[in-house]
Amino acid sequence: MRQRAIRRWDPSVYSKDAEMPTLWINGQDAHFPLDSFMKSCADVRGSRFLRLQIGMAHSHQAGWAPEEIYRFADSIVGNGVRLAMVAAPVGEGDEICAGYQSEAEIVRAELCYTRDGGEWLQREWKSSEALCDGVQVRADLPAGTVACFFNLIDAAGGLSSSPLDIIN
Repeated sequence: MRQRAIRRWDPSVYSKDAEMPTLWINGQDAHFPLDSFMKSCADVRGSRFLRLQIGMAHSHQAGWAPEEIYRFADSIVGNGVRLAMVAAPVGEGDEICAGYQSEAEIVRAELCYTRDGGEWLQREWKSSEALCDGVQVRADLPAGTVACFFNLIDAAGGLSSSPLDIIN
């Protein structure tokens, strides 16, 4: 019974065939832990846009609220400005950086990080300022960080995130 349900309903059965652009939205959610969520994001073959918000509530209203949903749709089927696409972070000593492409001006950036292990929902997330130069975002990596991602905010208030980086 369980295997039949997985074959029918598990997203991994279908997501690997997705070639269209996708927008993924999440926060600290008990139902969508970040490590599993990122596996689903990585499965798709098309362009991936991410929006990870520390403290985002779990509800239909919270899931529908982000304006990035409508901007994303307009950029695909209309003439809207595309959300920033942020690459996976790469550590360089005590720094971490990620490349990005953005049609809109990036006005603020932050590194979101946790030093906590264990259940994803129980982890305390913090953020620190990051610097953008038009093609790359960079930040000091706080000591003891076990997982992190970048958030870039554009001039229209759009939030775009890098994939989660789990640091060994």
